[in-house]
Amino acid sequence: MSTLESNSRAGTTGKFEDIPVWDPPTPPDRDMPTLDDILSIIGQWGIDNYLTIREVYWQKGGWEGWAQVELALLFTQQYKKTNTFREELVYWGNNRRADLTLELQGEKTQVIELKMESLFQDQAPGGVTSFITKMKEDILKIDTYNLKPEYRPALVYAIGFSCRDEVNEYCLDGNNWQPYKNDVDYKLLVPSTDDHPALFMWFVSLNRTTNPAKDQHPNKQQGAQAVITELLQKPLVDPRYAQLHVPDPGALAVPFLPVYDGLARLQCSYVCRTDKTIRKHCQEQHIESKRRRGAQPKALAAIAPPRWEKVSCQRLFVTGAGSKYFASPAQVQDDEFVRRRCDMAQALSEEDFVMAQVDNALQSSVEEIGVSESVILHNAGKTYTFLL
Repeated sequence: MSTLESNSRAGTTGKFEDIPVWDPPTPPDRDMPTLDDILSIIGQWGIDNYLTIREVYWQKGGWEGWAQVELALLFTQQYKKTNTFREELVYWGNNRRADLTLELQGEKTQVIELKMESLFQDQAPGGVTSFITKMKEDILKIDTYNLKPEYRPALVYAIGFSCRDEVNEYCLDGNNWQPYKNDVDYKLLVPSTDDHPALFMWFVSLNRTTNPAKDQHPNKQQGAQAVITELLQKPLVDPRYAQLHVPDPGALAVPFLPVYDGLARLQCSYVCRTDKTIRKHCQEQHIESKRRRGAQPKALAAIAPPRWEKVSCQRLFVTGAGSKYFASPAQVQDDEFVRRRCDMAQALSEEDFVMAQVDNALQSSVEEIGVSESVILHNAGKTYTFLL
């Protein structure tokens, strides 16, 4: 493998004369390719399609998609037992997709990110630096983004082609690849001549056996597992079947649930959040609320004693049997914590609000776990108050 140096290795008269041209070896027969096999297949494809690459380079939109389809077909044809996928969602917690993913039962998953130099990149404000910038983004992608558990252990690669000599020279200066200078290798696929520039292949490989982000925070990982272990020991409630009991009248607001401004009918326990809803309830459920012929007009009804009052309210679940609102005591409105939750409830959807409370509770419990090996702290009971 070649090694990057601190300065450009291109000569002043003959470009890249001291760099040997790589002749990709034919991969041996096997069920799944190795890194050397992958480099040979991609490198040979670049050599075979060099003239076409020179043509599509000038087209708006680049040629990465074309390369992705062609290479996926090559891997599918040559490794029939290996499943080759394009645009798989292999990364945890985001919608980024891998260009190519190779899977075979009993073998490590192989994830390939491709980056092809294009006119669009070179015309960007970065000019000749744009290709390296995009390659670094792919290296960062495979270096820091967590692979989903079902794809680990895995080998992840960032592989790119550069096809303009100004860009090739810039890439050969190892300092321009920092902080990945020691991770980058390259192959010269097509030499430079008076008629056409050289074609280089650049690549980085990483081994992903675990989640690197979690490895850097063992206490946090240990803490999260401890909380999950404890929660699974609690009698969780299924709102579809369980008989639910709302808090007694006068009880404090349920921690970690949104607190809303609501309306409660004085003559029954019905609680809702809008004037329209409570009027409908009165019309449908309370015969005395219906205006009969000859009854007082609206002008007189307006000065009649009120039939409902403003209250603070909550509910246990978003849908199902436990989704009915219940009143919380009015005095909790003066509590700063509850007022803050009221503001959050207005700004977020109910699902997002509850998830935010769960995350906060989990984070608080995680921060309480020290470097000791203990699984649950004595005060860990605070972490499950959001479950009812």
